[in-house]
Amino acid sequence: ANIQSEKKMPFDEAEEIVYVDKSWDVLDGLFGGRLSAIKNKPLTWIFFPPDSFVIYEDQFMTESVRYLSPARVKEIHPLLAEISETKFLSLYDSIDFEHPRSFYPNNWKKNDQNYNYLLLHLKNLQGIFQRACENNQYIVSSIC
Repeated sequence: ANIQSEKKMPFDEAEEIVYVDKSWDVLDGLFGGRLSAIKNKPLTWIFFPPDSFVIYEDQFMTESVRYLSPARVKEIHPLLAEISETKFLSLYDSIDFEHPRSFYPNNWKKNDQNYNYLLLHLKNLQGIFQRACENNQYIVSSIC
């Protein structure tokens, strides 16, 4: 369903889309998300931004868009950019994929194919954050 809002979003329509597929849960865990004791840190905002814009709300539901403001993008960008391939490999090697409820979907295995898949999506994220930072843009995040 296409829900229309009378309100104006604080950002323009999407100019660029980065699709991270099923890598989001593992990357979020690496960034200090749900599997970490570190909460409310900038890298955890990549997939679960703290700011939202309510598009539609009634007594049964609320539809909203989660986003990062240009200021938050500028806060996250250098932290994301400093994750080199060497640092990423170290983070990747520390993951316990054998835990039964490790990451969505529950079929992750530690191998070169998955490492390269995650590294590709990390680089895509680094690229969009760099461009958004340079152009003072918002980033909208949605997990479907």
